[in-house]
Amino acid sequence: MIFGLKESKLSDGPPIPCGSAWIDSGGQVRSRQEVPDQTRLVVELIVRSFAQYHTLPALYVITPFRAIKKAISQALEGTDWSKIVAFDVSAPKKSEVRKWCRERLGTVHTFQGKEEDTVIMVLGADRQHLGSAEWASSKPNLLNVAVTRAKRRFFIIGDKAVWGKMSFFREAASNAELSIRAPDEFVNTVFPRV
Repeated sequence: MIFGLKESKLSDGPPIPCGSAWIDSGGQVRSRQEVPDQTRLVVELIVRSFAQYHTLPALYVITPFRAIKKAISQALEGTDWSKIVAFDVSAPKKSEVRKWCRERLGTVHTFQGKEEDTVIMVLGADRQHLGSAEWASSKPNLLNVAVTRAKRRFFIIGDKAVWGKMSFFREAASNAELSIRAPDEFVNTVFPRV
């Protein structure tokens, strides 16, 4: 994995104003490959981006697994946005959130041929469900498609202890350009609460 832009160009502006990172988020699988802590983290990033920039973020959320896509979509559509936004900002309509999910959230294959400045890849799986991680890492295609969708910033959300040992993901985990961040520290640094 080689990043073509200097860090100063990577870290400016919305929707996630910092350089690329691996957000080391583990947890136990709830349904198939979906890890609830990872789902909550993605939703929190999207919600905080909306709260800061007053628009649903222009980014892609990519995952190898449909179960993760479904869980994130349900969580976003079930979010009470009116409790999040400032008094002078309108919450997005449910139809806008649904449309955003259809266009910007999906499995890796959904995004072939598309690009966006910022891409978040959500990995899922846990130590008791290594078969899913082994399948997703058996060829470079899934990671390669996700990485090459990102024009400027790329974020991986996944358990580094699980995925960092897998083929191809091992290189991402050890890449000096991709900092390793803890979930709470990452979210609170990028989108500090006022």
